[in-house]
Parts: sequence; structure tokens; C-alpha cells
Amino acid sequence: MTEIKYCSLLQQAYKKLKSSVFFDKTQLILRDKIVEYEVSSEFDSQFEKLSKRMESEDWEDIINSIGFISYPKSIKNQSKKGFISNWNNNVAEVNKLQYFLDMNVEGYILGIVWLLVVGNKIDDKIYEHSYGNRIRKNLLDDKGQSTYSPYLFEPYFQQYENWRDTALNYAQKSLNKNQDVVILMLDFQRFFYQVDISQKELTYFVDAIINDEDCQLNDEYKELAIRLTRFIWNVIERYSNTLRKECPNLIENRNVLPIGFYPSNVLSNFALSKFDDALINGWNPIYYGRYVDDIIIVEKVEKNSYIYKEAKAGKLTADEVIQHYLTNCNAWQKKDCCCKDNMNNGLLLIPEKSTDETNEEKSNSDDSKEIIYTVNPTYNQFVKSKILVQQEKVKIFYFNSAQSDALLSCFKEKLYKNKSEFRFLPEDEAVFQNDDYTEIFSLNEKDGPNKLRGVDNIAIDKFRLSKYLGKYMRVSGLIHDKLEKQFDADIEKIFTNQVTIENYLVWEKVLEILIINDKFDTYLKFVKHIMHAINKINIVDTEGNLRKLHSTLYKILASCIYRTLSLSWGKESERVQQKIEELSSDVFGVEFSELKIHHMKKSYCKTRMCDKYAMPVLIDGFLDGNNDTIFDDQSLNCTNFETIKNSNYIFDYFDDYNRDYMFYPYLITMNDLTIYGILKKLKYQNGDLNDKDIKDYKKRYLELNYCNYSDDSSINKIVKAKSINLTGKKAVAIKVESKKLDNIKIAIANTILRESDFEKVLNDCPNRTYQRYKQLTETVNEAIRCKADMLVLPEGYLPFEWLPILARTCAKNQIAIVTGIEHLKFKSNDDTTNPSINNLTAVVLPFVEDDYKFSYIHFHKKVYIAPHEKEKIESYGCKVREGEGYELYDWNNFWFSVYCCYELSSISDRSIFQSYIDALIAVEWNKDTNYYSNIVESLSRDLHCFCIQVNTSEFGDSRITRPSKTEERDILKVKGGRNSAVLIDTIDISGLREFQIKGNVLQAKSPDSRYYKQTPPTFDSNIAKQKQQCALWNEFDSKA
Repeated sequence: MTEIKYCSLLQQAYKKLKSSVFFDKTQLILRDKIVEYEVSSEFDSQFEKLSKRMESEDWEDIINSIGFISYPKSIKNQSKKGFISNWNNNVAEVNKLQYFLDMNVEGYILGIVWLLVVGNKIDDKIYEHSYGNRIRKNLLDDKGQSTYSPYLFEPYFQQYENWRDTALNYAQKSLNKNQDVVILMLDFQRFFYQVDISQKELTYFVDAIINDEDCQLNDEYKELAIRLTRFIWNVIERYSNTLRKECPNLIENRNVLPIGFYPSNVLSNFALSKFDDALINGWNPIYYGRYVDDIIIVEKVEKNSYIYKEAKAGKLTADEVIQHYLTNCNAWQKKDCCCKDNMNNGLLLIPEKSTDETNEEKSNSDDSKEIIYTVNPTYNQFVKSKILVQQEKVKIFYFNSAQSDALLSCFKEKLYKNKSEFRFLPEDEAVFQNDDYTEIFSLNEKDGPNKLRGVDNIAIDKFRLSKYLGKYMRVSGLIHDKLEKQFDADIEKIFTNQVTIENYLVWEKVLEILIINDKFDTYLKFVKHIMHAINKINIVDTEGNLRKLHSTLYKILASCIYRTLSLSWGKESERVQQKIEELSSDVFGVEFSELKIHHMKKSYCKTRMCDKYAMPVLIDGFLDGNNDTIFDDQSLNCTNFETIKNSNYIFDYFDDYNRDYMFYPYLITMNDLTIYGILKKLKYQNGDLNDKDIKDYKKRYLELNYCNYSDDSSINKIVKAKSINLTGKKAVAIKVESKKLDNIKIAIANTILRESDFEKVLNDCPNRTYQRYKQLTETVNEAIRCKADMLVLPEGYLPFEWLPILARTCAKNQIAIVTGIEHLKFKSNDDTTNPSINNLTAVVLPFVEDDYKFSYIHFHKKVYIAPHEKEKIESYGCKVREGEGYELYDWNNFWFSVYCCYELSSISDRSIFQSYIDALIAVEWNKDTNYYSNIVESLSRDLHCFCIQVNTSEFGDSRITRPSKTEERDILKVKGGRNSAVLIDTIDISGLREFQIKGNVLQAKSPDSRYYKQTPPTFDSNIAKQKQQCALWNEFDSKA
């Protein structure tokens, strides 16, 4: 490795810390600290100072700043046995607390540096099927150096899905082989507090890893690793000592892992690595997976084994399974054994004397007399750890191969459905159409679904509530519908005092929904309600400081207020700030003053820690050359596209001023840049997107995300653009490629366009109802379900501000979309000229870069506006803005062009790309279907390509046509219909090219002549050959 550049390393660590906190909903208090740290006047010099302190180990003030923050972990169920009610419990009784590390921001930065230097080396040694808290695979570059990428850990939800789904897949495979399967699920009790680390052990393990021949650290890095490991130990020791004073029974004499300290994520996996090795090398079940301290084991069961016989007799218990496999010699021998002498060799032990004092989870009921299992100290990486199995979370599933696997299939189907919700465009019909909140409630039944007396409990499910609010937040930001009013009225009914405290992590989502919809009075009402609920908290049945808990929750509320109000500026927002100051007059230790809120909301914008995904354009558009906000004197909702689009300032600054900013907590995508770029071009009438723009966006993409530019970067290899001149017409060739496709599964949308929607745009009151959004989601999600490669939508179909969420959906599912964009109206800056109207088509092309999924959006501006369209626009006092040229797309070696309706009537324009394209895609809003039918049929033969035409279902004739004789030409064709639908078929581009390469004589004799007509005289078969060899783009390069 090269010489250490300490300042650069610290900057990378800070960026990764910031990103981790940005996406971590449990770290709101730390988020505020980071925001204030970055806007401080000393921030620019902090890294140089910290680098010197890191070399000299001068971190005493950081260690002295260490404390802990108390969070509510669980709320006591106050319902009496047999009594079920929806009554609002006035007091929330917290019966278990979680303790997060609290220290100066510099301490967290040093923790990330430790992960970059040595933590990732430890992670490399972790068992492959350990899924939680894993370092990103591409953390280091080809030279073994960390980069300015914001990301540190693998996405937690994706990892969780992999952990769970892999287990179920292994179980299904065994059942398919007629093998019985047992699935054992375990959870370790309060794991972070049970690990006991010593300085000697930590130093020894780190020393062994950095001196391993595979580690490849030079002496300077090794010395840094040793120094930082001493710092990590100091944090662990001080945190444990501080926590022990308040919770002596929780951690006893152990030095535990600090929760909220990112090195603990890696150390928690390392603490169980010896257990992992022992289980795999000894037992070696068909699958063993671990997600931090949650375990799934899948094992086949031999016929006539003890487990098989007990299960067949209906006598099998969880204890029998655990003891058979994990506490005696059967864990190590694949045969039955009655030996009891080997129980001390098992992975788990049963202590001779089990007491309730050792198990905080126990109650005083008779049901608590359970066997307590501990991890055998022999298999503890840190030997003094006392790791207990959480007995009430043990689950055993036995599947008999001779019986139906419906239970497993049903469970997998349910998981797939939940998983799919994150892949699809979000829908929220339950509330927007049915006023239905049942999906957030969990109904526990013991006597079946049809017996009221069988209901044990009704409660709000945390995960369902969070998922519901997240979905609602994204949808409500896209629509303006009177149906949204009901949500405001129902908030208080949902959030009782107990529910409010139990779900403190969703406060921000609720508040953001209200800000997005300008519901300021409801916002204030909910803030007041949260304050009331905090004041009504009690701590019962556990150690803890009530005042500390109050302080924590008020700090969380303050953070929620700062961040959500950063999206809203103007008099109403100022009124809210004033009212909050009045409401918080008796709050101790947390500042809610109007000045503080204003400072923090501004700081959230400047540090880019506000919600990027709520805004239609990057926050950088709201920042001036001094990285300061531009809207102190404006009334502006940063989530509202219409107000942003017509602002006189939003598009003035981003081009040059903000290129030096390097601490984005998220990745600036190519789509972020192209969306911003096209809006600026349209507003200032600067022409179409061209190849120079795309090259500039790629350069910015690399500079803003990675602080460098290299021609060898993967984005430069995947996304390319070139100005071309074919038959004297101006065009841009665009390449997006991460794989090769031979066949393309095309979905065409048969959906209706409404003239009234066009008129509403011209009248400045665009249609953004939920019903319109629902039509989009049904169409897109059906294409995803059918695994289409590309979906084509008609002209003028999609509101521009819905494009970002659609593009993210395209990236997740790797589906391309070609869609007309609803007419965009831009008012002039000086009000002296008429507003301009632009007709765009968006082409969204997904790709994979470094194992992560992205998409790239390009825009085509309509070159010829139809006479009746132009007449309508001008009748509303607007002027038409026409495009300058066309685009040739190469997506995964599928070559196509896009035309918008009236452009097809130009003979010369529609023939520009003859020989080059495999398909011509036409998005239309066209009444004259007979005329365009004739154009498409002749065009398909003249250009010898597939034609994909999509029109409004009102007029019909959407189709996929190939260059064939009349009776074979239409692969798919639909006339019309009122209900939206998706029709799908496959085009064989490889087969088409093979036919084109043969030349006319061989074509006539080919068996494929039944599908394709012979190529026309001017067709260049060499171009088809170059496409088939993936060499056509290189031909453009050679002519450059």
C-alpha cells in the first residue's frame, strides 16, 4: 500500500460516517451533531488537526466526552388478561431500554478510519453466510485504497433478505429430493451486552490479522492500525464503565460492545466467528446462516432417526432439537447417540444452575421455568463473554417430504410479496381510496380467524406502520388529491401515547408527510401530541433514568423538526417555528427556539442531510456560490415541483459553484444530473441534451462522488455519447451497456390519455390525482411482474416529477422504459414573454455498475409539433419549443431510435437510422390511426427493423411490427379499450441480424423468409454484422 494521506483518509471516513447516519433511522441525535460539526467555522481545518491527533494518540477529550443515550426498547403491554380494547392508554410504561454510545463526532470518524484500515480485513475473515453488518465488497479500489464513495456497509435490508431466503431455498431443495427438513431459528439475548472484550484479546486478534501475509498492509498502515485499535479499546472501556454505573445488572463486569459505534458492527461478527467455524466444521448442516445474532439452521432429517421418530409421533420439542444437535455429541456425529458425557463439548451448554437473575428477559410466571442455553466458552472468540440463547424466540419448523410443502410455499409466497413491494412503484390504495388502516394492525389469534373469542391481542405492528408511512410519504409527494385530507384527521387516532413512544422512529415520516402537503396546523398538533406523550412516560421493571429518557426523546423530536422543516420556507414555516418555541417553554435540556430551528434547518440544507428523495431536484439548486441557502426571503416548498420549476433562482448555481463540495451522504446519480440539466436547458432555452452535456455529467458524477475523474472509471465504460451525422441529419448516439441481449421482451401499455389533462397543464392546474398515479403503478408493476425488458408508454403520459421514482424502479428491476412526458410549461423570468411549452420523451435505460443497479435517463425533445397541438398551445397564450434532432440508442447491444408521433410524417427524418436500428419506437397521441398504420407498415420494411408503436387506448393501433409479409408482420396489435393493460411479446434481434447479414439471395432461400422480407436496396448488411459482433460502437469511435 502507498504512503498514508491522513487528511484524505479522514475525509473519506467522515463522508462514510455521514452516509451511514443519513440512512440510519436510529441515529438522529448523532445526525444533528454531524450537521453542526460540518457548519462550524473550524470545519475546514478539522481534518488536518485530527490527522495530527491521530498520529500522536491525542484523543483524551474524545474519550472524556463518552456517555450513553437511553432509548425505549419495549413498552409494557398494559392490557389485562382477557381484556382487549382500543382505549388510549394515557401513560406509556417503558420496561426495557437500549443504550447507544454518545461522544464527539471526531470519535466516530476515528472509528470509521479503523474500519477502513483494519476492520475490513477482519470482515474478510467472517463466515460467508453471515449477512448482517457486512462491509461493502467494493470498499477498496484496485490498489487496496479506500475511496470517497459514501457507502461503507452492504444494504441491511437486502442482506436480511439474502439470509432468510437462502435458508428457505435450501429447505425447498431438500424437500424436492424427498428429504425431511428441520429449520431451527435462534436469537442471542441482548447480544451486544453479553460480549466481554479484553484489551489483550482485541490487540492480539488485530495484530494477527494485520500481520497475516494476505493482509498486505505496509508498516505505516500497521502502526496506524495498532494506534486506532488502542482508541477502539478506550471507547469500549469508557462506555462500559459509564453504563455500568447506571445499569450494573445489565452488563455486570463485562466490557461490552457500544451500540451505535460502527466498529462494533464488525466486532460483533468477529465475536461469533469461532462459533461459526465450530458449527460448520463440526456439524456442517445443509445451511447455516447468521444475521448478527439471529441464526437460521437448515438440516435434513434421516428416516428413522431420533428426530424423525419424535416428529412423527408429534412429540418433538424445541429443547429436543437443540439438545440433539447443539448440546451433545450429535452436533459432531451424523448418527444417533445416547451419550450424555459429551454435553460439555457441544456448541451450547446448559448451566448446572439457572437463575432468573441471569436472564433479564424472564417474567415471574410459571412459564419462565425454561432451560437456559449458553454458548460454550470454548467457542467464544472473546472467552469471557456470556452469550445466552433467547428462549422465547426459539422456533422449530419440521417439514415432512411425504406431505404437502404448502406451508413452506405459502411462507415463501408471503415473503416474496413483501419483498416485491420494495421493487414495485409504491401504491397506497388502502388509504387514498378506501380509508383503510387495517394493514398496520397485527391481530393475534389462537382459535382461528373466524372466532372472536380466539383474539388474544390487537396491536399496531412497528414494521407495518413504518412501511405504510414510508409508502404514503413517497406517494403523497407525487399527488395532490382531496383524499389526502383524511390522513390528517386519523393521525391522532392511530398515535395513542403508547403507540407514539413505541414508534418514535416514525415521527419524522409523519411530520414530513405533513410538510409535503403544507399541513402546518396538523404538524403543530402532532408535535404537541408527541411532547405530551413524552411527559407521560414511566420506566417500570428495569434499570434506567427517566430524565435521561425524556431528554433523548426530546432530542429525537428536535432532530425530526429540524430536518422536516428544512423542506419548507416562508411565512407559514416561520409561524410553525414560533409556535414550537412556545410549546417547548418547559422542556429542559433541549433547545426548540425559533433561532435554533432556523439555524438547523438551514444547516441541514447546506450539509445535504435533508431528505433528497422528497425533492424533485438536487438540493444544490437551492444553494448559492457560498453554499448558503437562497430562499430566506421566499415562500417555497422544496418538494413541490411546480413552484421549483418556475423559480427564478433554482437553476442558477449548480453548474460551477458546488463542484468543490465533497461530502454528499448519498450517491449523486447520473439521473440527478440529467434531470437538473434538462430542466435548466428548458427554462433558459439552451437547446437539447447533447454528447458534450453527457460527458460533463459523467465528469461531475465522478468529481462529486469520488473527488476525481478518470477515463478508466466504470461509468465512462458503461455510459457513452457521441455526436453523429447520418444522411445529413443531426443526431446523438448514446450507449448504455452492462450486458448483451439477443432477445428483448417488450411490454406495450394500452392506456388512455385525456385531453383534459393537457388543458389543465396549459391552465397551470395539472392533474395529480391518486387515480392517475394508480394507473401508472398498475401498468409499470404489471410489466415488472411479467419480467419485461422494456416498457413503452404513449406520448404525453408521465408527469415529469414522477420520473425520478420511476427511474429508481427501473434501476431496481433492470427494466428499460420509453415514455412520453406530459407537456412541460415554463414561465419566463421577466413575465414579458409568453410561457413556453415543451414536449419530451424520456428514455430510461438501466445498467449495473460495480454490482450495484442504476439507470440513465435521456430526453428527446419533439422536433415537429403537430398543427392541432400547436394551435391548442397557442390558444392558451403559450409558445411552442421544438427540438433540434434525434437520438440513436445502444442499450446492451439493442439498437433503437425514438420518435414522437408527428415526427414520423417526415419521410427523411424517419429514415435517418436505416441499417443502424433493430427497432424504431414511436410514442403517439394520434387520432389518424389509418395514416400512421400505413407509415409503420412501410417503415418496418423500408428500414428493415421492428417497429414498436404505442398510442392512447382511446384510438388504439398500438403494436409490435416486423419487416414481414402482411399476414406475418404484426407480432402484437391492440385496437383500444378503457381499462389500462400491458401486452407483451418478444422480438428476436439476433435472428433479425442473422437474416440481414445473408444478403438477398440467401435471404430468399432462408427458412426465416416466412418471418422477414428481404432487405431493401440501400440496406447496409455490414452494419448488421457489426452489431452482431458488438463492434458497431467501435466504428463510431474510429470515425471520431
